[in-house]
Amino acid sequence: MIKFFRKIRKNLLSEGKTGKPAWTAGRYFKYAIGEIVLVVIGILIAVSINNWNEARKESVLEIKILKSLELDLDENTQRIKRMMSSDSILLSRNKILIQLLKEDQSSYHDSLRIYFGNINTYFTFFPQVMAYESLKSEGVNLIKNDSLRFSIIKLFDDDYEINAHATEIKKDMAMNANPFLSKQFEIIILDNGWQGGIPNDYESLKGNTELINTISQFSSTKSSFLSFSKRIYENTKSTKGLITDEINKLENK
Repeated sequence: MIKFFRKIRKNLLSEGKTGKPAWTAGRYFKYAIGEIVLVVIGILIAVSINNWNEARKESVLEIKILKSLELDLDENTQRIKRMMSSDSILLSRNKILIQLLKEDQSSYHDSLRIYFGNINTYFTFFPQVMAYESLKSEGVNLIKNDSLRFSIIKLFDDDYEINAHATEIKKDMAMNANPFLSKQFEIIILDNGWQGGIPNDYESLKGNTELINTISQFSSTKSSFLSFSKRIYENTKSTKGLITDEINKLENK
């Protein structure tokens, strides 16, 4: 197209050499139109190249942030897994304690110190969110895949936010139970780093309704939180998988 208009321009300029009028109004108009079209085409090409460059930059940034999110979610799955493992251990220990305290013939031995010392112990999950904060600063619409963008937002703004509230509930419950439990046990630190508790009078604790109910309450709460943690774990793992698929798709374009 550009060559065509350049040819028109050349012909118009060369017409003066033949003795014919080179600059009649009609010919001048054609020449002017040709120049305008050339300028417009040049601008459109420049805009197109600029848009391509911007799209390319956005794609590179999108992949970079997706890879950072992938790493963060991989770390988060490990953190949640450790929390669930620890909570499962505490839950099983509390159930054993309830069983022992209900038995008249049970007796105390040192292996129970770790059980008594962690009746109201709780574990927390603090998610890695640095990549998500970077995404928000760039604008979440940087993620072009609508369903992936929704999954990421839901995970960080819903699931992880609920997890933060759950952590506060765990903390409040533990603190509320401390005054009662501290009257029943001498708190010590065991060789493995765990907290231990030595009953002031084990015999008086057997059949103690308040203590059994307290432990039962913690067991029930731990069980509920464990179920919720499993959901967060699955959502984190699933979102990470979607991110990995999207990275592969973008890099193979």
